[in-house]
Amino acid sequence: QNITRRRSSKAGQTTHDVQPVLLKGFGPDPGAPLVQLTRQNGLVGLTSDRLNGLSLPQSWWLLTVENWESFYRLDYPESATLIVAVYLGGHVAEVALTALACLAPPPARALHFGDYDWTGLVIFQRVQALLPAATLYVPANIETLFQRHGNRKLIEDQAASARPIYTHSACRAIVELIAQYNAGLEQEIVPQPTEFDFSTDQDKQR
Repeated sequence: QNITRRRSSKAGQTTHDVQPVLLKGFGPDPGAPLVQLTRQNGLVGLTSDRLNGLSLPQSWWLLTVENWESFYRLDYPESATLIVAVYLGGHVAEVALTALACLAPPPARALHFGDYDWTGLVIFQRVQALLPAATLYVPANIETLFQRHGNRKLIEDQAASARPIYTHSACRAIVELIAQYNAGLEQEIVPQPTEFDFSTDQDKQR
């Protein structure tokens, strides 16, 4: 259809109905397919239309990761719960997000790990729109990281149109830091979330 309309398969707003999805699986059962394949090959690749064929336990956690380097470095060698990490590659296709949202059983907990700038917040809100339980990973030392490693160019290069109204409380906290330091923060400087970071606020207060 895109070729017919615009002479290019990549032109236009319509994307392909099937998208590639890269995953990593970490968990206590070395024989679980995702865990085993991750240990053997470093990651697992499949198409979005095959996601619903994954064999998932009743309780598992989802981690969406915006950038490649952070995804590549991820490792949870002693995880007591199956953690499925999904590489988004920046602005992930809606087809892939929709497929993630249809996984059964759904994740008991979902966490998003991405850049702390306008575009990163937009990506998180896209994730949360389809996975309402998803929360934004914000490390306790986030302000110190902004002070030491904040990058003004990240904000200058991002269009004002990429700044919607951020309704999630974690987003508002990041917006305040962006405004305070007039800078964004790339996720590669931020350590990966720990298993404790998957806990809900109520769990952390106990």
